[in-house]
Parts: sequence; C-alpha cells; structure tokens
Amino acid sequence: MGPLGAGTVLINKSGNTVTYQDGPKKISATNADELLQKQTGIRLPVNNLYYWVRGLPAPGKVNSEQHDQYNHLVQLKQSGYAITFGNFTSVKGADLPGIIRLEGNGVMIKVIIKNWSV
Repeated sequence: MGPLGAGTVLINKSGNTVTYQDGPKKISATNADELLQKQTGIRLPVNNLYYWVRGLPAPGKVNSEQHDQYNHLVQLKQSGYAITFGNFTSVKGADLPGIIRLEGNGVMIKVIIKNWSV
C-alpha cells in the first residue's frame, strides 16, 4: 500500500505488538488501526484483514454477503467497507481468494496474493 500504488508497507502482529514498516522506517504500537491511520491517514479495521484475506467475514455485524455457485464469499459489506473476492484457488482443501478489493472510508485497497502458504 502506498500513495498511488507507489510503495508497499508491511504490518506484522506478534502477541500484542503491531509493527508498521515502510522501507527502513519501523514503528511499533499495540493498536493496529490507530498505527495505520497515524502513519498513512487510512482508516482501516486491520484486525478484520485477518479474516478478509481468507475470504471470510470478520466477527461482528455483517451488512450483506453474496456467494457464488461454489459457495465462495464473493461480496461482503462489513465495518463500513465493501469487499469483493475473486480468483479463488484451492490450497490443501481450502479455497482461498487471490484478489481482494476493499472500498470504504474514502479509500480503495487491492490485495493480490500470488502464492498461498498454509
């Protein structure tokens, strides 16, 4: 994620500590949502990403969801975001999305997963 797709940031969680890395810059905190907003200006429910990248709704209220003929979750509205999932691939018996697009809070984020490791 970066301005106009010009870069990548890494967010890593270990225990209660979240680390944001943008190139050589590393910052740690205990609240991932606040850390990301402070560093990038983007409001994103980071904890929900754990579920969303797997093609699952996060715990909590789901506004709407749609499934395809294979029961893949292909559209989800949750936490102020519209999430679409596509390009599913089977990995050790689980169908996982290869493309996730999130739109909400004035941002659009596209996640492309080239290779799943389970």
